[in-house]
Amino acid sequence: MPTAPVVTEAALELALGNPALTQTQKLQVYTGLIELHLQAKAYDKLVQTADRYLELDPTRSLVRLQQAQALALLGKDVEAIAAVQEKMRRDTLTQTKPTEAELRILARSEARLKNKIDVQTALVLLLTHYPQSPNAKLYWQDLLTQRLDALQGMDKPDKRVIYGFYRLLQATGNLTEAEDIAEAAVLAIDAGQPRQALQILALNEKPDLAQLKIKDRAEKLAKADVQSGTSPAPWEVVPAPERWQELSSLWRLLAK
Repeated sequence: MPTAPVVTEAALELALGNPALTQTQKLQVYTGLIELHLQAKAYDKLVQTADRYLELDPTRSLVRLQQAQALALLGKDVEAIAAVQEKMRRDTLTQTKPTEAELRILARSEARLKNKIDVQTALVLLLTHYPQSPNAKLYWQDLLTQRLDALQGMDKPDKRVIYGFYRLLQATGNLTEAEDIAEAAVLAIDAGQPRQALQILALNEKPDLAQLKIKDRAEKLAKADVQSGTSPAPWEVVPAPERWQELSSLWRLLAK
């Protein structure tokens, strides 16, 4: 049984020289070239071929995405961001939401350029459009830790706001560092929520002496609150996708 002929880059480039090719046929050849460049990891060539394709058909979203991915892989972050933004602008006209892939490119490229505000914007878009993504926990982690670091670097940080961010970290399953757990528990006690402090401390299976002292204090305060009938219940911790409206509202409030 005869095997199918192998299509090469040279053959496709030669085909493009045929003056009888229609625009549709040229686009098909360019698509074939892009696939070959992708397989060969020839990202420079992919960017150039995508330009040629988009000159004929600027509406092709997939080609813009492939071009943005190639630019990001080449480390050309400014150009990658511009390509994503142009894709998003065109997709807005057709009421097409951005893909998770392009928003991830945006977040990574902005991060490499150290544009912290733009990184946060991209992460918020990821969580807005893809709250149930398998990567949502990581998006929350990146978003919250960036904002928390900025707050803690201030001369006089608002402890109530920091406590709110720890609340989001806990609710999204990202409160895992022993130091953060201890600080969050102390803030919970200061906020008059010792039972919440105990729930936070339980996240650390191997507490040190300092955390055991915080736990002892929280237990005494919680017991006193129960006896006086003023004990506030701890937050209900459920998976982040089911709490998107609540969590996003809290994020907007804290991020002001």
